[in-house]
Amino acid sequence: IGILGINYKLAFVASFATSVGQAQGITLQVTDRVGTSLTAPGDPGLVSLAADPRFVAAKAGHSGLSDYAPVLPAGGRGPTELSAYAPVAGTGWTVIASISKRVAFAGVMQLRNTVLAITAVLVFILLVGVWLIARSDRRRRMADQQVQRRDREMARVLDSTDEAFVSVDAAGNIAAWNARAADLYGWTAAEVLGRGMLEVLVPAPNRDAVREDLEAYRAGAPSLIVGQRVEMAAMHRDGHEIAVEAGVWALDDHEGF
Repeated sequence: IGILGINYKLAFVASFATSVGQAQGITLQVTDRVGTSLTAPGDPGLVSLAADPRFVAAKAGHSGLSDYAPVLPAGGRGPTELSAYAPVAGTGWTVIASISKRVAFAGVMQLRNTVLAITAVLVFILLVGVWLIARSDRRRRMADQQVQRRDREMARVLDSTDEAFVSVDAAGNIAAWNARAADLYGWTAAEVLGRGMLEVLVPAPNRDAVREDLEAYRAGAPSLIVGQRVEMAAMHRDGHEIAVEAGVWALDDHEGF
């Protein structure tokens, strides 16, 4: 029968575990096969982890992770720790590494705070964007209302004047036609809006000359009609010619008359 004895200094084991724990930022505990802590401060024989579920699991040969709130000397439990435990093969010893849950999740908390901050900024930007869109839409509606009001006022002015008024767009189609024009030419506004001005108002023999004059004006040449008050022949709805004095001017965009 041979007996093999192994002697080890507990102070060395405790020093080694402390050094490794400090380097890794963790608390490192080593127990013997009966659960006595070999790394606890003071007399190791007075500290037993036999009832610690982490030791029990490691003693049974398991490795794993767990949340554990250590029992304090005065009773009660301390802050919850995140722990990893494993058996030391062939010895019956166990190793338990722990870190405060608050410390372990400090990076996660910082990430969460960063995400929340970014979310708050995005929400603020979204709210500012919605406010700007609402203000822009309100201004647009006000501008549209002003344009419509001016158009109504202009229509009332044109309808109250004693002269016929006709507006022509860039394509040469009639865009406005007041009541006096209806009396003079025999067409109602509903009948001529959108139709070509030359076909409605200008006698056929004169259409090419008028068309060429307006096109030359758009190209930058002087006009015999635009900017002038001229006497010319116009055409009534029933086909007969009538003598009119016409004043023609270009719109601000030089596209219509």
